[in-house]
Amino acid sequence: MIHHPRETVLIDRDLFLQERGTDGLNESRALHSLKDRYQITECFSENLDNLRADPGTVFLVSDKNRLLSEGEARGIFALQILNTENLKHIDVIPPARLVFHSLKAAAEWILVHPQAQKDLERAIKKGAQALRQGKLTAFPTETVYGLGADALNRDAVESIFKAKQRPLYDPLIVHINDLQQLGSLVLEFPAAARKLAKAFWPGPLTLVLKKDPRVPDIVTAKHETVAVRMPSNPWAQKLIHAARTPVAAPSANLFGRTSPTTAAHVAEQLAGRYEVLIDAGACRVGVESTVLSLAGEKPLLLRSGGVSREQIEEVIGPIELPLRSVSRDAESPGMLPNHYAPLTPLLMVPDIRDYAGNRDVGCILFENLDTQFAGPSVQVSRNRNVNEIAVNIYAALRSLDGQGLRLIACEWCPETGIGAAVNDRLRKASAPVR
Repeated sequence: MIHHPRETVLIDRDLFLQERGTDGLNESRALHSLKDRYQITECFSENLDNLRADPGTVFLVSDKNRLLSEGEARGIFALQILNTENLKHIDVIPPARLVFHSLKAAAEWILVHPQAQKDLERAIKKGAQALRQGKLTAFPTETVYGLGADALNRDAVESIFKAKQRPLYDPLIVHINDLQQLGSLVLEFPAAARKLAKAFWPGPLTLVLKKDPRVPDIVTAKHETVAVRMPSNPWAQKLIHAARTPVAAPSANLFGRTSPTTAAHVAEQLAGRYEVLIDAGACRVGVESTVLSLAGEKPLLLRSGGVSREQIEEVIGPIELPLRSVSRDAESPGMLPNHYAPLTPLLMVPDIRDYAGNRDVGCILFENLDTQFAGPSVQVSRNRNVNEIAVNIYAALRSLDGQGLRLIACEWCPETGIGAAVNDRLRKASAPVR
């Protein structure tokens, strides 16, 4: 029987070899830091057959769902690295399992959360307490990280706008974890809403409905409607349940800037402006929720997102599209013509290879290319997979931003599925400021 020391990190051997095969010094530094505090063991599936571990004291890092499931069955805390293959089957990854963009990110999380599950539960408790006290908590959802406040506390909600430097004309989305919470938020929950909730809640769909007077005007930018959704991220659900109140939360970034899909992204822009930051790895969808208004005569798609137009129409029939983006008086966040933008100008191009020779241009790659790029580049997919692009696009923009580049160049995403939402974000991030 093999008995590893109590504090051990098991790393999938194939993942280890991939990291060693790169020139990424940051990855090797993260692993070096782990070695200072843990025993690092390369593992195969067969290693786990004879392994005993106490829950929460042994970590397993891999990109293979089967290997991670075997580890979890033995009480090991599993961290999954996202890649092209497992993103094709993202729905089979257990909701509570943390996912990361890289081995480096997983290693950094372990160093900060040595007790894993207990550390997460403590963060949820502190975050919920902060919300009840009228303070701000930054937390993960399946779409992006949110900056949350008690949705029924006007002063608390006002602090969101101050922290983000967000204009008061841009309304917020209210997050719930139970349909019963709708009683304090909306006047009615029509049949179409019930059908959509059954099909897509919890998940990345926001519904705009006629609001209850108890919802402060600051949440809705003085509209008679309120945007509501039920996130599927289990840590978000636990937080809202523990707070015992609906939570108003826009993305946890400065207004108009690129949205955060990791806790590190949140800290980069908002450190010191929230009471608690709950770090539960990377977001699985990677772009904001779809927003659909059911407050008018016909369903109106206000923002594309994690649920496609086609999926919605399969449930309730045809829906309308807005005529244009608005600069004021929007019923939903994400409708402004300029949004999601890095500080470095983003240029949408037909062929990324045209910019390969520019040292002062950062390039975002959607597929494997033989081309050598003179400037920095970030590959977000190996084969133009829209789910992989969605998960990685904001992280890619943030990685290239701040490097003193003249431009960031990017091609349009395939328009299928969530690709429509990615293109919506790229269109607004690259739009000239008016």
